[in-house]
Amino acid sequence: MSILKSEAERARAQYANLVKHYRAIGPAAVAGALAAGKKKNKKPQPTQVKA
Repeated sequence: MSILKSEAERARAQYANLVKHYRAIGPAAVAGALAAGKKKNKKPQPTQVKA
């Protein structure tokens, strides 16, 4: 086994509990930011007809 691979496995095992605990926060944070963000007042753009 290469040194890099064993190092990655060691780090993965070390932080497994943190990943398990905080995994669901990522998508929830994105959804919350989108819900709380300012809405842009977009005016409808006229449609262009190609002849």
